[in-house]
Amino acid sequence: MTIAQVLRRCHLFAGLKDEQIAEVLPLCTQTTALDGGILFKQGGPATSLYVVETGTVVLEMSVFLTHPVLVARVGPGEALGWSALLEPRVMTLSAKAMGPGPCSLVKVEGAGLRSLLERRGDIACLVWRGLAELLAHRLTQTRQALVHQRGWADAP
Repeated sequence: MTIAQVLRRCHLFAGLKDEQIAEVLPLCTQTTALDGGILFKQGGPATSLYVVETGTVVLEMSVFLTHPVLVARVGPGEALGWSALLEPRVMTLSAKAMGPGPCSLVKVEGAGLRSLLERRGDIACLVWRGLAELLAHRLTQTRQALVHQRGWADAP
């Protein structure tokens, strides 16, 4: 699959026209993460946005001194690493590839994408809308994970 095809499957970029996708392409590289490979860590610098082409990535949150809490499983066409687009550009979760097999991703350079969004309001409108929807979804997933982890789901 080409990078353009991967981007089109992603909610953040799906509404873009061919010429708009063409402006995003120079900011992208294809990458692979092996099973268990760490893409980024919670609290680390947020420099790139990722779109999953194949495989699964798990998003985990460290809560105090407990084991990491699984927040979400991210699959083909889904984005992660949104923190690369917003201040303070620090990852809010950790991301790890999960097998079986390797995970293929498109890595989008955060600074370049931010610059493009500042210059091109037409592209920015669509991407920011998709990002808002992604954040709302991720917030719901995080709340559900915390409720489950704390045992509140079983409370009367």
